Amino acid sequence: MNLKSTLAACAVIASATGAQAFDVATYRELVAETVYSIESGDADIAHLIAVQDQLIDIAVLGMREFIMAHPEHAQLMNFVTREIPAMRGMTLDEMETAWHDGEALSAIGMSYDTMDPYGAVFGLIDTVVDPVTAWIALTQYQNTPDDELLDIAADELSEVVEHLDALS
Repeated sequence: MNLKSTLAACAVIASATGAQAFDVATYRELVAETVYSIESGDADIAHLIAVQDQLIDIAVLGMREFIMAHPEHAQLMNFVTREIPAMRGMTLDEMETAWHDGEALSAIGMSYDTMDPYGAVFGLIDTVVDPVTAWIALTQYQNTPDDELLDIAADELSEVVEHLDALS
């Protein structure tokens, strides 16, 4: 499902149920599916890459919803979503420096130092950054089957779970 279809589907579901666009329960399930699949040793890598796309789509919806309630964070949330294609073109080391260490935020005059690491703003950023990092690791694994890449993907997703409580 592409982003446009996902946005449309979530909009219909949200309007019908009154639910928030950031579906934390589904996000958690997809994270658990990925981690379990990797740890079981029976991972369908192409499927797991597609799951990361779903996680990213859910996170983008959550950011858009967050902007509606907190327009003061629009610049940051829009920056993160615009940068997703560039993130996907990075190496794992580049992602670490740019997004896990936060250097990319300097482009808009921001820093992780000013954010609560367990607050909604940081959590939303992590719901994009960690699945993109897992996506990179899984994509690299397709070309170079190195179990360390699978460990990286699972670790990234295990980390993002810590931030989901701020979004519930």
